[in-house]
Amino acid sequence: MEISNKLILPSIIDNGMVLQRGKPVRIWGQAAPHSPVTLEFLSKTYRTLSDELGVWEIVLPPQDAGGPFVMRINDTILQDILIGEVWLCSGQSNIELPLQRVMNWPDELPRDDGQAFVRQFTVPCSYNFHGPCNDVSDGRWVKADTDKLAEFSAAGYYFAIELYQRYKVPVGLLTNAAGGTPVQAWIDAEALRAFPEYREEYERCGDDAYLTGTLTQEANDREAWFSDLDRRDTVLNAQSNDYSPWNDFYVPGKWKETEIGDICGAVWFRKSFIIDKKHAGQRARLRMGCMVDSDEIFINGISVGKTEYQYPPRRYEIQEGILKVGKNVMTIRMVSPEGNGGFVKGKTYRLEFSDMCLDLSGRYSYHIGAVSPPLPHPTFFNYKPGGLYNALVAPLEKYEITGILWYQGESNTGAPDNYETLFDTLIASWRRHRNAPKLPFIFVQLANFGIPSPVMQESGWAVVRDAQRRALRISDTGMAVAVDIGEWNDLHPLDKYTLGKRLVCLARKIAYHEDTICSGPLCTSCKIEKDSLRIFFSETGSGLCSLDGRPLHHFAICGDDGIWYRATAQIEGNTVVVKSTAVSRPFSVRYAWADSPEGANLGNKEGFPASPFQIP
Repeated sequence: MEISNKLILPSIIDNGMVLQRGKPVRIWGQAAPHSPVTLEFLSKTYRTLSDELGVWEIVLPPQDAGGPFVMRINDTILQDILIGEVWLCSGQSNIELPLQRVMNWPDELPRDDGQAFVRQFTVPCSYNFHGPCNDVSDGRWVKADTDKLAEFSAAGYYFAIELYQRYKVPVGLLTNAAGGTPVQAWIDAEALRAFPEYREEYERCGDDAYLTGTLTQEANDREAWFSDLDRRDTVLNAQSNDYSPWNDFYVPGKWKETEIGDICGAVWFRKSFIIDKKHAGQRARLRMGCMVDSDEIFINGISVGKTEYQYPPRRYEIQEGILKVGKNVMTIRMVSPEGNGGFVKGKTYRLEFSDMCLDLSGRYSYHIGAVSPPLPHPTFFNYKPGGLYNALVAPLEKYEITGILWYQGESNTGAPDNYETLFDTLIASWRRHRNAPKLPFIFVQLANFGIPSPVMQESGWAVVRDAQRRALRISDTGMAVAVDIGEWNDLHPLDKYTLGKRLVCLARKIAYHEDTICSGPLCTSCKIEKDSLRIFFSETGSGLCSLDGRPLHHFAICGDDGIWYRATAQIEGNTVVVKSTAVSRPFSVRYAWADSPEGANLGNKEGFPASPFQIP
């Protein structure tokens, strides 16, 4: 904070905030140097003096849950303050993913009596390579019972509303997630000294000339690439609507699977469909799955939607008067700067009215507008080591919380071997900076993603999952298994409801000390028994079981030669016995070891799936 003669509060100390119950709470800010600060709250008055830099801090004693309350700090009045449970939600896009992405917003937004007591402080993504920041660049508290609900973290919301329903106290979420970010971006510079290559990268990014020059050059290159593509796009610049030379393409599908090939550039697609008199002119919703990478869609020559990158579901509202009786024409311009363009398989492609749906998959015609060389991959500085810790984590460390919800790891699957050490370092670092060695840290194990595999495969996703499982040796941690609720064709699975409930189960045990079953079976050890391996588990609940009633699946074992073979598995009490006729002396066992382990079905009778694992 810069020295100021007026009272300045950090962004998080604001109207509508949720303060942590049952713990001393710090309120801080800045004023003129050596000036008095008076805080009035709950009929009590607290006083302090700012220091020589104008920084001040007041610690409030532990308070019971309740509200809304009013706080006065000198002449500043803060209203609508609640006291309850505060959780930090951090990681990458799957914890950031808002409710409007996982349902038919606004039609299906959840409605619950507890929403008036659930709030979120959302921190926009930023980075800094010059040291920890005193405040976030922006941020605001929003309420779940307003039109801002669509912006809530979906996983965080379902966690919060379930928590409120159980304990009947307000819940505040501090959401500071950033899509696509690797774990090293969230670790502080001092802890990065244990990783010389990351520390060196952090210091290089601290050179403002390098950072600014790179951003400027890449922005210019990107603008030039798209400008050149638009200039050369023969369909975009066509003088007529002659579609006779267009060829067939079947949606969904990837370009590289057809005669289009794995090109970079712009490809146009066209499909006609018939609308009857009843539905002509009506509002409708267009669902066009997901596309790689960007798209703009026109109905009868009118633009109805545009998305700049590949991940969001294409859900576009068609306004009244656009659809007409009889033949209608949908035209799509898709742009792929890096290749691998296409329509994602397994998604819905249709036009929806209130009383009927029109399937829009199948035969289209296409024409290549322009082919370009690949656009170089940009330098995402928010992915660089240490930058997010400084900008998004450090400024919130004074704000008291119950615990942390963490969902991250997808961006480390390409180089997973050091994830275990990095993740352990992050947990220790965050607790150290908060001076809270037992702060509950609950994380999500990576969900299934990619082409389903019924057998074991070498997998960076599996390596990260196992590193996450081993982090449970750290005290006061919990892991929500999600390998059964992902989607093979979507990096951002929609079922955040089940995930939120699993996170609450873990919080009940780890943060609120309830005696409850909160996890699926966790492998603890195994021993050799002649030609088989007996695997021992914790978290077996009322007993191991096959979740789908079929024989246990997705086990593999190897001998001293390191060659893996499919294995049969049988439940015996709270153990599983695994063997294969191809391995006479087993050495190691894997379970659900694949990007998307299809058919993995071990769990406990409480319905929680077992964690994937590898153990010698």
